[in-house]
Amino acid sequence: MATPRFLITSATAALVLQSFSFLNATEPASSNPFPLTLAAPASAAQTVYTPPLRPKPIFRTDSTGSRGCFQKDKPAQLSLLVPERHIGQTVSARPSFFWYLENAKVARFALVEFGVAKPLFEKTLQADKAGIMRVDLPQDAPELAVGKEYRWSVTVACNPNRPSDYVAFNQSFVERVAPSPGLSQQLARAKTTLERARAYAQNGLWYDALGSLSDASEKDPSARNEMLFMLDQVGLTRVTGFARRNDQAMKFR
Repeated sequence: MATPRFLITSATAALVLQSFSFLNATEPASSNPFPLTLAAPASAAQTVYTPPLRPKPIFRTDSTGSRGCFQKDKPAQLSLLVPERHIGQTVSARPSFFWYLENAKVARFALVEFGVAKPLFEKTLQADKAGIMRVDLPQDAPELAVGKEYRWSVTVACNPNRPSDYVAFNQSFVERVAPSPGLSQQLARAKTTLERARAYAQNGLWYDALGSLSDASEKDPSARNEMLFMLDQVGLTRVTGFARRNDQAMKFR
């Protein structure tokens, strides 16, 4: 089963949010929690995201809820970590998904194939404090098909037993594409996860770049800075601003 992990500002390592416990509402915590600390943004970050040559248009939106089940009656702020004006791409059969959640208790993730009523994968998560959340598709989830687009969404609710009674909702899309010969050559030359992340970003593969930066941050603090830098490039300055104001140790589960 997939296990959501606490992220630093945006993915396992990009954002440094207040330390908080990230629990799966339906599964036990992962056996590999690891602490992460976010350093100040690097002045010479090398992960530069280049959108696909023929991007499919879409506009990212941030959602805010207003019901009173949140900390100090603050509304839920939900931001999906995706490019603002086009559909993000991946070459992975089972990519990772990231979003920023503020002042919310319960979130429901769902991945849907167009024309299919039942979600390919869904998961209910619980977070105690604001931060970045990550979901990895498990091995028993269906693979994304090359050339297809899928919709994924996050619904924030007060009560996990009443998902229809949500307070904030947001959705985006992901398209799986075949790797180009150039990308395959770059990946073959890459010696580290961070180098792979840079190759993905240069080839317009948003989800792969973000996931790899998150993974690289486990061992390489500079990857956290590069993740923040990449999020800034697509207009996610609210999230990165929060991360930079809250440089504290965190754990992913």
